[in-house]
Amino acid sequence: MPELINSQRRIPKATYVPRTIPAGAQAASGRVIEKTAFLRSMDIRPEELRAIASVRAVKSLKAREAGTGADRPLIDVVRDFLSASAVAGLRRYGPAFARVSMLDIAKVGEAVALVRAESASALREAVHKVDNLRSTIGAAGNAGAGLPAEAAEPHPPTPLATIRGRPAGDAERATALEASSKVMAALEDIQAASDKASRLVSQFKYQVPLAPVGQIHLERLEMTPVGMEHGELVHSIPLTPTETVNVSHREWSQSTQSYETLALEALEGFSETGVTEKHDLARASEVEAKHSSSLDVSGSISATYNGGAYSLTASAAVAYGSKDESRQAEKDSIAHSMAVTRTASTRTKKEHQTSFKVSSVAGAEDLAVQVITNASTTEAMRVDYYQLLRKWRVDLIRYGLRMTYDLVIPNPGIGLISKLIELSALNQSILAGNSFTLDPVGITRGDWQELEKAYGVAIEAPPVETLQMMRTAKVPGQSYDKWGSATVQFTLPDGYTVTSGHFRGLFSLYDYNPNGRHLNVDILGEPQGSTSTPTGEYQGADAFLDFDLTTATLVGRTGEVFLVFEYHNIDYGDATVSIEAQPTLEAMQAWQGKVWAQLHEADQANFEARMVVARDRKAQIEAEIAQFDALTLRKMEREEVMKGVIQWLLGPHFALMPDDIRASIAAHVVDADAKPGAYAFPVAHELREDEWHSILDQGELIKFLHNAIEWENVIFFAYPYFWDRAENFDFKRFLMHPDPVHRDFLRAGYTRVVLPVRPGFETCLAMLMETGDATLAPDAKYPYVSIGEEVRNFAKTNYEAIPPANPDRNVRTLLYPVQRQAWQEIQNIMQSLEQYRTDNTGTYPPNLTDPKLAAAAAKAGVKLSAADPFGAPYNYRFPGIYGDYDLWTTGTATQPAVDGLDGVISSWAEGSVVGRWYEYTPTSALDVAVTMIPLNQAKLGTQPSPA
Repeated sequence: MPELINSQRRIPKATYVPRTIPAGAQAASGRVIEKTAFLRSMDIRPEELRAIASVRAVKSLKAREAGTGADRPLIDVVRDFLSASAVAGLRRYGPAFARVSMLDIAKVGEAVALVRAESASALREAVHKVDNLRSTIGAAGNAGAGLPAEAAEPHPPTPLATIRGRPAGDAERATALEASSKVMAALEDIQAASDKASRLVSQFKYQVPLAPVGQIHLERLEMTPVGMEHGELVHSIPLTPTETVNVSHREWSQSTQSYETLALEALEGFSETGVTEKHDLARASEVEAKHSSSLDVSGSISATYNGGAYSLTASAAVAYGSKDESRQAEKDSIAHSMAVTRTASTRTKKEHQTSFKVSSVAGAEDLAVQVITNASTTEAMRVDYYQLLRKWRVDLIRYGLRMTYDLVIPNPGIGLISKLIELSALNQSILAGNSFTLDPVGITRGDWQELEKAYGVAIEAPPVETLQMMRTAKVPGQSYDKWGSATVQFTLPDGYTVTSGHFRGLFSLYDYNPNGRHLNVDILGEPQGSTSTPTGEYQGADAFLDFDLTTATLVGRTGEVFLVFEYHNIDYGDATVSIEAQPTLEAMQAWQGKVWAQLHEADQANFEARMVVARDRKAQIEAEIAQFDALTLRKMEREEVMKGVIQWLLGPHFALMPDDIRASIAAHVVDADAKPGAYAFPVAHELREDEWHSILDQGELIKFLHNAIEWENVIFFAYPYFWDRAENFDFKRFLMHPDPVHRDFLRAGYTRVVLPVRPGFETCLAMLMETGDATLAPDAKYPYVSIGEEVRNFAKTNYEAIPPANPDRNVRTLLYPVQRQAWQEIQNIMQSLEQYRTDNTGTYPPNLTDPKLAAAAAKAGVKLSAADPFGAPYNYRFPGIYGDYDLWTTGTATQPAVDGLDGVISSWAEGSVVGRWYEYTPTSALDVAVTMIPLNQAKLGTQPSPA
């Protein structure tokens, strides 16, 4: 089967060879990025720097300035470095740190940890003293009032965790507790900083013997389909001699196309209906009697009922014949009317829908019946159905050796996961439903207006907290020698009860006589509501009553309430009764329940509105996620890896946008019309000279990093999700994304990244990492990468599961020892040709038999071979088609083309096949095999193929 070139799969791989530092060289200089990152991560305070300067282990440490060559105390260089920005400090003081050993930097970190530990110890002692002071004050003041019983007695210092939260019994103890809290807070901070310093020092010393630099063989896996083979046995049909069976094969397909539009109009409103119920009850009766002297007797009774009133009339008459007449009539009428009006409100929603739908369905079905007959009369036949497997040839191609940096970055997909986090939150909110947790008891007068704003609905105001009412009653004059009464009546609204009342009245008797008439007023049910003295005598001509009402009359009553007072011998009287009423508990509970129902309905409506928005947003996010194709996702993944690599390679304080450049942008961009957050960057003429240089230097650093590292050949491998924070386990474990490769990238907890350095940049990139300045390389030169070359390098990037745009078709096969021997001899000839070119003014020999070529080989220290390992002379062409010259061997033609020794081994090939194996992948295709078996040999037998 011919090779299917378009079906090839290529997977870039790498073979990493790490490098370790010998024990005697672990204290050597360099590795500035690691040193500066360690110092900045310590978060050293200025006061700590002053304390560190007096530590004996640090006092003698020196650092040599790059420009002056003078020695300065290391702690002074550290102070100046920490006060500068990240990029400027690295450029200015990186060379000085490059001459300081890793162990000396570790001593600075140990001194920081020591100073912080001493500060923590001193603060801990201060806390103990404050605790003892608190205990003493507690024992002296009321035998420890306000403290636990054991606090009044001498006891060891209370643990720090129990000092907070104890109530202060007096000012002294409150002051002691406040001081203790402040000191303890400071102690917690300094203790955390001390622990952090110790941890960082241990990690830094652990990294001293490790080197992030190594060598890497750039490799690629190429999978080429080379054939189809039988896989699993799917089905088998046995047939005896002359037997016939029917095998049916059915195929069907159906396609449906539909177009539908839906127009929906909705009108929502409220409808109110007023209902009045009226009940009338009337009763009327009339009796009339008439008598005359006649002897005539007559009587009549009539009754009528018209549905509204009932009347009964009866009459009787007796006549004696005379005109003397006596008549008596009596009429009684009673009417009672009651009217009740109720208002009902109904929420109405009218919808009008218009639907237009066009649908077409096309279907096809094919049913074929195959008749299989065993024509043999002596042999059985078996028809076997096998699943077909595609066979792949896998070539491991090695095409370069690079210097590398190997590092691991956490959570590589953090910059691309925001939409999935939002989508997960929307799904949870939709599935969670609505939960209305407002307690009706919590609805009070003080917060009902805030609840209106929170839920966006108008609710009924609470009942008036205090209702005041007043009534006045006047006594008619000259009620002499008899008792009269007056009533003061109040009609309280439903749900109110009288909580207090006051009676104020003035009564006078003009004809006052101590021995005759006397004034008397008595408010029924009120102990203080009488003008009589305890002995039963009156008080005088005038009486003034002013007192609060008790529960015996009005207080605690609801509905129709009244106060009755009696009076005797009064010419003039005026009484005023005032009351205060408050809502009853039942009324407040009814109001709370009604408001709760209104808020619950509003909350449900708000929830439904939010769900509509959430579903729309969910659909929008899902559409945004699905719109990215696989290639775009692979590029986004590589960019995120690139960003993480730069941040973690250059230290925690390296900013992609430095603070000084950010400040320059903020200082010079002034646009009143620009929206908040709009992108803006100042033009060059608006910047100061130092700002201009800072931005230009940042651009040069960006260009260097993108050219010095072969980003197109970066290898990264995602480690599982469980290396992330435990809080993210559930989210990452069940994270879903339409693209499976992108899903694995987002789920990664850590990612290992191997950075190959572009040939020619090794020294400068190493100097950047070791000294902080790439220009300190011995020659301070590296290849200039033009725009065209940079575009070409980017185009050679290989993305996982995507065919490469620029596959390497030209490789040499080095699978067998004779092929590797031939390649070694070709390299010897190439060295000889280069020596020949050097000795002969830049030209190459016309053929390999030139005598000068042998002399050049001897001068280069290599041995020329007369023929290739296959017995044929090497092929040489000058000038060459693929280069200045072409040198190759075709191997031997006695072996098969696929696995044999006839592969071309050339000088112009970019890579070498160093490994080859075969793999299988399943397909959906089936194959049929027919086997005839003699009846006397009907047995199963399997002949395994050799590996």
